[in-house]
Amino acid sequence: TLHIPAGVTTIGENALAGIPGNTITVDPKNRSFKMIGNGLYNASGTRLLALVDDNGTFTVPDTVSQVDSLTFNYCDYTEIHLGAKVPAQFATYESPFTSANNLETITVSDSNPNYKAVDGVLFSKDGKKLIAYPAQKAGASYTVPGGVETILGYAFANNDDLTELILPEGVKSIGYCATMDCSNLTSVTLPASLRTLEHRAIGYTWDGPS
Repeated sequence: TLHIPAGVTTIGENALAGIPGNTITVDPKNRSFKMIGNGLYNASGTRLLALVDDNGTFTVPDTVSQVDSLTFNYCDYTEIHLGAKVPAQFATYESPFTSANNLETITVSDSNPNYKAVDGVLFSKDGKKLIAYPAQKAGASYTVPGGVETILGYAFANNDDLTELILPEGVKSIGYCATMDCSNLTSVTLPASLRTLEHRAIGYTWDGPS
């Protein structure tokens, strides 16, 4: 259990990332933070700081315009819905769902100008970036849609169903650790258009800290 007392007025970004526990409470006299459902927010409801672990669906409200970048790491939710105002800064270089190992699908508000979801996979709104492929998304083979130019770091991480990944012409960059711990992935088709293959992008298995 994490309790935030009345006198706390500031919590830095990702200060609560990875804190274990199924309960977060906020003193009723605290004027800076509040719990709404399973989320910890600032008083105005525009910033999401942390989650209570659960295994169902978590919806980022349409009021939220800032999400701490590690909020969803190691969460147990099976479905996450991004609201209308989740900003572009939420997913710049790597998947914001790294180690969300129970995640099956991602959905996005149609009103969000920065993101879209196609068959549960998260993309930039213009379709040029593949951001996150859920760790529990079923299917042995996946073909990245045409128009994608960049695959973010950790985009496919921890998916054990994938055995084949096909990248079409037009893909130019694959981020670091993009297929980390995809234990059954045996075939990756790379296009001639590829220009950047970042460190450990393909085939990397993390064995824990040394």
